[in-house]
Amino acid sequence: MGAMLALPPGQGPHQVGCTDVMVGHTRQGLFFRLFYPCLARAGAAEPLWIPRSEYCGGLADATLRRRWCSALLSIAIGSCKVPVSWNGPLKPRSSGYPLIIFSHGLGAFRTLYSSICTELASRGFVVAALEHRDRSAATTYFCTAEAGTEEWIPFQRVPQGQKEFYFRNKQVHQRAQECVRALRLFQDIAGGRSVPNILHQGWDLSVLKDNLDLTKVAVMGHSFGGVTAVLALVKEPSFRCAVALDAWMFPLENLLYPEVTKPVLFINTEKFQTPESVAKMKRLSSRNSQTRIVTVLGTVHEDQTDFAFLPGKLFSRIFGSRGTLDPRRALAITSRAALAFLQRHLNIQVKELEKRASGQAFELILSPRSKEAVPEFPLSPPKKKDVSLEEIQKKLEAAEERRKSHEAEVLKQLAEKREHEKEVLQKAIEENNNFSKMAEEKLTHKMEANKENREAQMAAKLERLREKDKHVEEVRKNKEGKDPGEAETD
Repeated sequence: MGAMLALPPGQGPHQVGCTDVMVGHTRQGLFFRLFYPCLARAGAAEPLWIPRSEYCGGLADATLRRRWCSALLSIAIGSCKVPVSWNGPLKPRSSGYPLIIFSHGLGAFRTLYSSICTELASRGFVVAALEHRDRSAATTYFCTAEAGTEEWIPFQRVPQGQKEFYFRNKQVHQRAQECVRALRLFQDIAGGRSVPNILHQGWDLSVLKDNLDLTKVAVMGHSFGGVTAVLALVKEPSFRCAVALDAWMFPLENLLYPEVTKPVLFINTEKFQTPESVAKMKRLSSRNSQTRIVTVLGTVHEDQTDFAFLPGKLFSRIFGSRGTLDPRRALAITSRAALAFLQRHLNIQVKELEKRASGQAFELILSPRSKEAVPEFPLSPPKKKDVSLEEIQKKLEAAEERRKSHEAEVLKQLAEKREHEKEVLQKAIEENNNFSKMAEEKLTHKMEANKENREAQMAAKLERLREKDKHVEEVRKNKEGKDPGEAETD
């Protein structure tokens, strides 16, 4: 059944290795899959895409809402492999590799973005794909201090009676904090601290010590992970930029938008985003001219996950209709857009190598490592030509026209919004008045009916009393009429 899903290998110049890392024996620890450039070796083992059968159960519950489908999923995709070298030896680089912390989406887990993570690692990045423990993963676990024991953390939906925003907002803050803790872990490794991997994979984390450039760190994520990446920029100054794949902006509170001052690349699919979500992205882009919003036409939300490479019928049964763009083409567009953005904001030069039959290859050329902050625009700008006063005036006038146009558009939208709010308020008042009137009429009618019933009951009681008095009087008269006759007889 391995042919049910065929993930593409990385198209960059580097072979890719991966390993799983778990640190700590509590929920406050970390769990991630690490993708990295590695040395080629013959007969290298490839890891399973779904690492354990419990994850099929989690997917069946979180995605399909049918736990009984777990066994079917295990049969269909349980033996699929990721085309990387499991625990392959790290390829040394004296200048160090840039680092990306990757956050998964709602109901996903650390391995479901292996295609994009493999692609980035093949270009010369180290990528740590987190598995969050806020109960937004399909399922996850940690190893307790007692040897051989595990504690599983299942997926949780919004509790009944609780507002979704407050529930998801708490989760996104925990997720962003986990991204920060992951960066701290790599800083500890780079600083020479021994960090034991309790999974005992046989891959020594200390080899990263002289092979990371932690002045070049980005955060990236998909859907719920996309907004997690945006929030992580606020929580940690060391993150230079963020790449948000089809970000679900709903859980982020409005108060934090002014604090997102670093550049973000939003790569959206055609079918997922709402006008409200795009408006929130534009709000961020208005604060930073380097923030970009890109939409890949012909794609759906799942095209930015490994699920895009499922066969069409299986994909449709799980997610509905798929995008019209070939998933390999979609992956190439997404990775190249992300690479161009990271190139600029992490001070990375990209040298194009020979073209391959399956696409293009690139090699990252890193600038020398420096503890000093790097400039916002690392690439040398082109030499500017002299500009006349007339050209400057025209540009100023054009800018003023754009500002006025934008201002007019904003005022128009505000006016429309206020008019809509006024209509909604008026409608609510009318409905309230109608309800009050109907309630009053029903109450009056009920009171009148009660009054009529009460009067009828009183009249009936009085009639019975009169009948009783009449009967008593007749008995008395009959008795008086009988008494004299009886006396004469005696």
